[in-house]
Amino acid sequence: MLALVMTVGLVMLGLAIPRLGAALALLAGDGYLAQLQQGRSVSSEDLVTLVASRHAALGWQDDPRVRTDLAAGQLLLRMDKTGTPADHALLDEAIEQLRQGLSRAPLNAYAWARLSNAEWLAANPQAARSASQLSLMTGRYLPGFLLPRIILAWRTGMPTDEEGKAVLEQTIRLAAQVSLPELTAAARQWGKIPEVRAALEGDKGILKQWDLPPYQNAP
Repeated sequence: MLALVMTVGLVMLGLAIPRLGAALALLAGDGYLAQLQQGRSVSSEDLVTLVASRHAALGWQDDPRVRTDLAAGQLLLRMDKTGTPADHALLDEAIEQLRQGLSRAPLNAYAWARLSNAEWLAANPQAARSASQLSLMTGRYLPGFLLPRIILAWRTGMPTDEEGKAVLEQTIRLAAQVSLPELTAAARQWGKIPEVRAALEGDKGILKQWDLPPYQNAP
């Protein structure tokens, strides 16, 4: 009996050590990640620490969220290294980390959007469009993250399948309810007035506002 208890204890300890090691490794970058999530800027040195902490944590235990957070840091870090070998290396690794993380935890609209942007920067338009559509489908009701994904879909390519079209139109209607002025400005900037009007046909109240001053988008 004692041997069994000791064996179970050792197994539990063996399972706990990787989790503890990963948690301790993450601490070095957690504060910088929190700042980014709050919309605050961090320095390049802080991003290096964030990226290193996620690499260290993955050495202890694989975790899809750590992978996608690592990629977010890498994509920001590469902005300071545009045109250098480090730029391409960071972009390639960020794409790989996002793909691996999303393969295990696919219900992450933010990570799909990051992957879409990264694939676009890497000149992979089909992959960028696919990731953009998955971002729309996995996070349909995120009020603060509607318009950026609509613009991402306009940039990477409109959906061609019926489900994808329906989801984009629904997202446009939701964005109109959140901020019709911002949606109007984006539609004019991207030359998508007809597409937005078609989507708003599904909400006659919003469409009426869309056609009247100060928007005046009636055909």
